[in-house]
Amino acid sequence: MNPNETFYEEIAQIGASPNSTSYNVCMHFLNINSDGIWGNYSGDKFSPLRSSLPVIEMQLIVIFVVTQLCHFILKHLGCPALVSQMLAGLILGPSLRMGSLNKYKKMLFPYGSEDILATFSSLGYAFFMFLAGVQMDFTMITRTGRRAWTIAFTMTAMPIALGYYHVFSYMPLLYQAIGNETTDLFVTFISHSITSFAVIANLLSDLKILNSELGRLALSTALVSDMLSTCMTSLGTGIVRRLYERQKIMTNILSLFAFFVLIPLLFRPAMRWIIRQTPQGRPVKEAYIYSIIAMVLCMGMLAILLDQEFYLGAFILGLAVPEGAPLGTALVKKLELFGTWFLLPVFVTTCMMKADLSLEYTQLSIWIVSGFVLGAHLVKMIACLVLALWCKMSTKDALALAIILNCKGVVEVCSYNAMYDKKNINAQTYGMLMVSVMIIASIVPVTVKYLYDPSRKYAGFQKRNIISSRLNTDLRMVCCIHKQFHIAATIDFLDIICPTEDNTITIDALHLVELVGRFSPIFISHRRQGSIVSGVSSNSYSENLNLAFSIYEHEHLGVATVNTYTAISPVALMHEDVCYLALDKLSSVIILPFHRRVSKTGEIEEDDKNIR
Repeated sequence: MNPNETFYEEIAQIGASPNSTSYNVCMHFLNINSDGIWGNYSGDKFSPLRSSLPVIEMQLIVIFVVTQLCHFILKHLGCPALVSQMLAGLILGPSLRMGSLNKYKKMLFPYGSEDILATFSSLGYAFFMFLAGVQMDFTMITRTGRRAWTIAFTMTAMPIALGYYHVFSYMPLLYQAIGNETTDLFVTFISHSITSFAVIANLLSDLKILNSELGRLALSTALVSDMLSTCMTSLGTGIVRRLYERQKIMTNILSLFAFFVLIPLLFRPAMRWIIRQTPQGRPVKEAYIYSIIAMVLCMGMLAILLDQEFYLGAFILGLAVPEGAPLGTALVKKLELFGTWFLLPVFVTTCMMKADLSLEYTQLSIWIVSGFVLGAHLVKMIACLVLALWCKMSTKDALALAIILNCKGVVEVCSYNAMYDKKNINAQTYGMLMVSVMIIASIVPVTVKYLYDPSRKYAGFQKRNIISSRLNTDLRMVCCIHKQFHIAATIDFLDIICPTEDNTITIDALHLVELVGRFSPIFISHRRQGSIVSGVSSNSYSENLNLAFSIYEHEHLGVATVNTYTAISPVALMHEDVCYLALDKLSSVIILPFHRRVSKTGEIEEDDKNIR
């Protein structure tokens, strides 16, 4: 190894074995000043970018350009951005030989610089997991039906149980075939058996079926499965790392249990205190936001002291933050751009750069690892499909649900990277697992789009409008409310209709709220669940809507019936809630607010593109 081709000042070999070679390296970690990109040119010796800061800047630029070029091509095939980021890692990593360009790759990514870039960008994954906890409605577990619990538990337990059975049953044959790689099979089938809530939520959002019936069921099932797998893997990690110190196993388990219990117990009231200190309609103070960000880093350090991954502390702290406005929304807006959209893609690309597909792969090891990957997914799909059909879902919807819950994404990429850094899996297995994530992430969106069409439920229905309504029946209307000043205008419009005892009306008033700071969409019937339930902030004006339409119903007693609802969903998917309610209530008219607000003088006061 030539020091001029690395990021280190000195390199000395200290040991060698048939499988690996050890080096003692020396570097100036804080050497961030330099003479510029061309400052180290002297004669025929050219070694630029010997300082960490210029290296990181150039690496970020190149990663961004290559990722965007890949995504520009692959997005037309329906591939998500994750695939483009991983493909950029393959191009920039050692897997792809580019002839004369290899020397420029080594110059731009000298050996040792990946560790600095990975450490820097890994904060993006920590913030991603924190925001996943913030946007996760943990109380949804208590409201999740028996169907989601049954599907989640069965599809998680069955592949793991069958995987353990086959590994232990054929251990001598597997060890004879692939040697020490046999232990990697446990990571293979366990990681492909669990489901990540954050991955499923992002997939459903990209497919624009987040607030569909299938999307709600998939979110509920993924939440239960993620909680089960998180508890299982955290407990397993604590035991395995203390396997040779049996007297510390119980201490480690008790510390981990206290970690899971005390953080929400202590920090949840503090978060609610911050919300109470925030005036209605005002943003959360910056001091509170930065204090919470500092606590994310502290919880990560505490998790490391308990022999856990850094991101586990950030994730549990995120669960302690009340989802939605104002605090959850403020944290998402503050961290999403820097963490999720900037640092996280760089981290994914860096993880993929560590996969060297040019290594020697025996055909037998490829078949065995691929067989365990396919076996885990097939068992998981069959279990989900059978249970979904037993719950009287259609075949296409059941198959789409099974495929959605088998999706893999950024969580698995970062988990494999952590295990590879700790030498829990070897380089060959790491490369095959990363390729499997790429393949699955590419196939799932295209397959789900083919199987599930959310507009299918509207097919076959006759048109319903005022002309086609039957005589002597009430006129059913859906009135959509976006802003508070829409309430008075809508009621004025209803007064023009002038309902009578012979011509009654039924009004379904739908309050549409943008989904920010949470993953799970909500659809609430206030007549059944009260005026305000968990998940709808008191800062919203649902109470004003309920009060105004209750007064209208009281003033038109016997001739007007009013039902109020609140739908919290992404702006691009709000029409799904409107159409679903109109279909369910057999409505003849849908009233939408105009996107422009005009003053008395004729000037435009507001022009809302989202409503338009």
